Amino acid sequence: MSAIATDLRPRAPILHLAGLILAAGESRRMGQPKALLEWRGRSFLGHCFSALEGVCDPILAIVGHEADAIVRATPEARLRWIRNPEYRLGQFSSLQAGIRALLGMGNYDGVIVCPVDHPAFAASTIHALAAALNPETGEPAIIVPRYAGRHGHPVLYSARVFASIAAAPATANARAIQEKFADSKREVEVADPGVLSNVDTPADLQNLRSGA
Repeated sequence: MSAIATDLRPRAPILHLAGLILAAGESRRMGQPKALLEWRGRSFLGHCFSALEGVCDPILAIVGHEADAIVRATPEARLRWIRNPEYRLGQFSSLQAGIRALLGMGNYDGVIVCPVDHPAFAASTIHALAAALNPETGEPAIIVPRYAGRHGHPVLYSARVFASIAAAPATANARAIQEKFADSKREVEVADPGVLSNVDTPADLQNLRSGA
């Protein structure tokens, strides 16, 4: 009888990450919903979804201002929509809405959070963030991409941070959460200038489209 080959090498644990796209803001300086701005043939929301989908499941989009218009105009069927009725309190309220939704949906090793006005990051950055997380220990608690000496977006939060985000006061912000877990925060070098691209104004949009 021939022997059956058996691979006894330890296998890496399966990483289960969710994605969170923050798209609830009022876009006052832009004058129109940033989620629907077009760049390279797709909306900002579509770009964020495309970069996340190879690693993250589910992907949640948090909407508030002009929510109905954004949902109607977005063809990505796998997106799950979360409405944030308190979006006027600021972006942190949308992060909280997304984390609270995830806590009721299942167990995740972490979440990658993408503000919709940062659409230019590459899918390779998502893979780099995921590769830096140890799902067995939940470390590092927070993983931030860095390019040319500057940190950017998106950001990965380990599941061990979820409770602190959900329970924080409405006046808190992501910086306060990152300071709380400063001892377990890691910056990952990426070859992706898109992590620094932040589109707040029509001039920013023009610079993005022109490649400036």
